Amino acid sequence: MRTEKTDRYLSMAPFIIPPLFHIDFTPYLAFFENCGVLQHYPKGSTLMSFEEQTQTVQLLKSGIVLESSSNVNGLEKGVLCFPCYPIAFAAAIHQQPTVYSVSAYSNVTTIALPYSDYITLIQQHRELLEMSLRFAAFDSRSANATILQNFACSTTEKIYQTIFYYQLACQYYKPLESIKLTQNLLAVLSGVHRTSVAHAVKFLKEQHIIQLEKKNLQVLDSQQLEALAFTNLF
Repeated sequence: MRTEKTDRYLSMAPFIIPPLFHIDFTPYLAFFENCGVLQHYPKGSTLMSFEEQTQTVQLLKSGIVLESSSNVNGLEKGVLCFPCYPIAFAAAIHQQPTVYSVSAYSNVTTIALPYSDYITLIQQHRELLEMSLRFAAFDSRSANATILQNFACSTTEKIYQTIFYYQLACQYYKPLESIKLTQNLLAVLSGVHRTSVAHAVKFLKEQHIIQLEKKNLQVLDSQQLEALAFTNLF
């Protein structure tokens, strides 16, 4: 059973995995497919550009997408999103431009649904309304966590946190293990320079806190990693 502390960590991770937070749109896929349009995107393609206006919610049916924005240093800050994540949910509701771009990290299938049709669905299905409100609350918490990390944590702490979040989330969501936490991806998810990642990883390896061979990262001392990662947060 997960502790409150574990839930707090998972909610701050750069991995948005709806089922971990009792947010499961899977039972409503048939409703979405009846009203929406299936769309397929090959790996590396763009689903949505920065500051794009949208009135469409895209439910991520399969695959993984990367949401990217710029942090206070002008570096790319990314979040990996897993099924059944509602892409551009807030932007469609507010009818405001997106503050991030969305690309296909793997081959992706979405169900595109006009916001007006989405409203009709939640009027007809109370459970979908409750799920949507739960996701909106989680989405807000996730955004606040990113802001907190940007202003309260050092570069190395951000890197340590991403590694810690990754090994923790893998315990509860096995499909995440298929994602190889390379130094390039680690830099994007942490919002830091690639050279900073190299120095941080070197230190963690020398301290026998992690092991990294052939892009396979393994945490050897989770408690020590946690202590290094959250010095200024908790």
